[in-house]
Amino acid sequence: ITTAYSGSSLAVGGLTIPWVRLWTLLVAVALTLGLQTFMTRSKIGRAIRATSMDVDAARLSGVGVAGIYALTFGIGGALAGAAGALASVSYAITPTMGDAFVVRAFIVSVLGGLGNVTGALVGGLVYGVIESFGALFFGEGYKDVVALAVLLLVILFRPYGLVGRATA
Repeated sequence: ITTAYSGSSLAVGGLTIPWVRLWTLLVAVALTLGLQTFMTRSKIGRAIRATSMDVDAARLSGVGVAGIYALTFGIGGALAGAAGALASVSYAITPTMGDAFVVRAFIVSVLGGLGNVTGALVGGLVYGVIESFGALFFGEGYKDVVALAVLLLVILFRPYGLVGRATA
């Protein structure tokens, strides 16, 4: 189905950006910034982070761990739904459409550092640049190979990710 907005685009210099992709990017950035703000500035966000670090200490501090688990499951489901809605505007919906996204999400998480929203942003940017340069220098068929090679290097030399910190 072709929609009225699917063919329109924004021209900036010699670059043409489809409005659909631009709005998708803006909504994704807004959701990410909202999540980061929620996780770092709210009492519930601090409780979520405390629970992820040490369940027993969080429970002893008065955090309702079962409620935190339910809330984080709900937040994850809502963000996954938003991601699916955003992807559905640009990609065909198929039963296996998530396969490529799952692999990319794993790579981005490991590159940036697990458990860190800022790390996910950095990992996503690094992955995008690596994939683009891999396609540019080695060809479209090798962009994933280059990204996986960089992932292996990060796992070998910085197993806690590019932004993550080593733990004792």
